[in-house]
Order: sequence, then structure tokens, then C-alpha cells
Amino acid sequence: MYKCSKESLGALLSAINEKYALYVPKKHGEGSVSSFEAYGDGENMYLSGITDRGIKELFFPQCEEIARFVTANGAFGVKETAVKSGYNVIFGARACDIKGLQTLDLVFLAEPEDRLYKSRREAGIVVSLSCGEPSETCFCTCFGVDPSKSGDIAAIGTDGAYYFEILTEKGRLLIPELSSVCKTTDDDIEAERDKIRAKAALMPAALAAKDLPDKKTDELFDLPVWDKLSAHCLGCGTCTYLCPTCQCYDIKDSKTADGAARCRFWDSCMYSDFTKMSAGQPRLTQKERYRQRFMHKLVYFKENQGIYGCVGCGRCVRKCPASAHMIKVIKELGKADERHT
Repeated sequence: MYKCSKESLGALLSAINEKYALYVPKKHGEGSVSSFEAYGDGENMYLSGITDRGIKELFFPQCEEIARFVTANGAFGVKETAVKSGYNVIFGARACDIKGLQTLDLVFLAEPEDRLYKSRREAGIVVSLSCGEPSETCFCTCFGVDPSKSGDIAAIGTDGAYYFEILTEKGRLLIPELSSVCKTTDDDIEAERDKIRAKAALMPAALAAKDLPDKKTDELFDLPVWDKLSAHCLGCGTCTYLCPTCQCYDIKDSKTADGAARCRFWDSCMYSDFTKMSAGQPRLTQKERYRQRFMHKLVYFKENQGIYGCVGCGRCVRKCPASAHMIKVIKELGKADERHT
């Protein structure tokens, strides 16, 4: 275990930044969107709460080129995008976002593995930061997330210091930087962790979402409540673009000076043209699209992968312009459970 004063955090991050590409949560003024950016000079760091945009895009970018098709002297060739080399360090990730990566792993690291995602995962050293003051919209504990301990290195902030516990072999790569600024300590911080867990479990959203639906697809799919729940959905896709577990993407080719570039970019099941084909649209109504999103998170993914496709980060609760978010779905499906017992 390593301990450094809060005043020394900047020195620690600077030491890490000298050797690695370092990303930290930042916010550029009141009302701006908080997200993970390159450390730079350390200004505008945002450590007081969960960011609007998570760490997913550091591993699965919103838009990325995956290949180029080139012609030269009458010959045709394909150039795949080079994979990541060298380590990145992400400091300040919250446990819900790290749990989200585990969800993405089940998709992108299953055969056939996604080589670009895999290279970034292998190159990423994630230092979590405990949620000392979880948001009222957080409900990660409902999905078994420990808000006090996760990642390759778990950092926990107390009144005057940060404690760092190494949890994986990748985390051990930062021992030289930790040793240069921090002191080793045998301080017991489990009581502090227990406080964080208890506080997170008592957030209003966590209390509202504690009774997750325990029904199969055929018991929930045709419930009349989907009409009520989807009535106010705008189909804007805000929830999917902020979600740490959404993994849907589209692929398009565009012309370049010497051929074409193939790019993939995030897509949303909430859009009317999602998976639209020449034969038509498989989900014609917003109700069907809305149901697909939440059934996938709460039922399909659980049935197929053994874990929920939601991590309780609360971003959809905070940002949905129509308040048609996960908590409402969980509560209504919970009532459906009661009606079926």
C-alpha cells in the first residue's frame, strides 16, 4: 500500500506522465462536459464526481479508421490500422466504468477477437478512484460493483491523503512512480471502504433500483408497460452514447485521395435506421427500439453472458432529456414481477 498527501498528487501524476501517456478526468468550467483527456499540465482535473463521458472511448473510440484500401500503379492493397504499442495510464476511473470494460471484454475479446480493442486493453493501466461522494443517480451497488476498489490500482481518497493498492501485475508497472512520491504504509483503510460502500448503497437511485427483474424474455417481452415506458422516448441516443457498456457500431467506407478508408463509429439501437436493410427495418416503432435496449441490458445479456449489461453508473438517469431511463424501467419491471407472483 502506498500513501501520498493530496498536495503531492500532482507530483505523482507528473512522474507517471513522463513515462506513459496519461489520461485524467477533466472539466473545462461550469456547464461543460467532463471527460477523460490527456494529462497535459494537469489543469482542469475533475476528481469530485463521475464524468459525463467515461473511459470506454479510450478503448473503443467513438470513431476510428480500421483499414484503408489503396491503389498504386494499378495494384490494389489493404492496409489495416496499426495496433497500439506501449502502455497508457488512466487515472481516476470509477468502478462502474471499469465494470463496463469487463462487459465490453465479453463482446470484443470473444472469438474472433477485435484486435484494436484488444491492443488497447492490453496497453491500458487503469487506476481507479473510489467514490467518496457518490451521486444521487448512482446505483452501481445493485449490480455488484464495489465503488471503493477496482482496476489495476485502487486509489482511495481520505481527508488529507490518497492511498494506492496494487491489484494486478499491470498495476505493478507503476511501482517506480509510486515509490518516487509516495510512502509505503500499513494503514488499514477497510473501515473507509466500508463507509463508501454503505453510502453508495443508500443513494436514492440505488434504493429505487435494488429489486432487479428476475424474469425470462418470454415473461417480460409483451408486457403492456412497454407502451407507457417508451411513450416519452425521443430516440435521441443520448443514453447509448454515454453508456459504458453499449457496444453497437456501424461501418462505412469513404473515398480518399488514393483509395478509400473504412471507419467504424458508434451506433444506437434507439435510432430508426439502426440495422436497417434493403428488406426493411426489423424494429418499426420507438417502442420496439426502446424495449430492445432495456431488455438487452437487463435480460438478454444476463441470459447469454451471465452478467447484466448495466453497471449502474446513472448517466442515463442524469442526462435523458425525457426521463425515460433505466431506473424507471427497473421499477416498472419490478412491479411486473409482483403482478406475476
